[in-house]
Amino acid sequence: MTQPYSLLVQHAFTSPSALDRHSGSTRPESQRERHLAPWRVRCVLRYVEEHLTGPLRMNDIVERIGLSTSHFSRAFKGTFGRTFSSWLILRRLERAQTLMRTTPAPLSAIANDCGFCDQAHLTRQFRHVVGLTPNQWRATQRGAGASPRALAQVRQRDDNTVQAFDPPGSHDAPAVTNQENRQ
Repeated sequence: MTQPYSLLVQHAFTSPSALDRHSGSTRPESQRERHLAPWRVRCVLRYVEEHLTGPLRMNDIVERIGLSTSHFSRAFKGTFGRTFSSWLILRRLERAQTLMRTTPAPLSAIANDCGFCDQAHLTRQFRHVVGLTPNQWRATQRGAGASPRALAQVRQRDDNTVQAFDPPGSHDAPAVTNQENRQ
């Protein structure tokens, strides 16, 4: 059975520190305790998947696995290499990418299905992590079916120069800057 979150949890099961804690490692006990036990990892992942569409509170998770909030935070970061909140945002963005790639649903519906409070929240988080807006990213995934304007936006360079869309059969088109667009 493949899990949709397998890329995000790969670190938890393949990092040297994760492998050491179950292989009779000679690492000090205090360092091994900074990781979640495999059964707790499975419990957290299952709970997150079941409740991803709504608000997720860390307190609900720590009650289920019997840890204090501070111990869970340290152990989660030791296991996954990032804080619970940043991991949760990545998981929600990964689900949003899957929905954008596989459904024609509007971004507002996708944001709601992924646990974001609204489309603007999804867009802010998506742009921060991926570097593109959800619409720009979606256009790159559709390839030839994307509109010329969307593809031109995706090709925007860091220096705010936008490459003109080259329709099939055209020659090199000049670069158009944002300054030129305003005039």
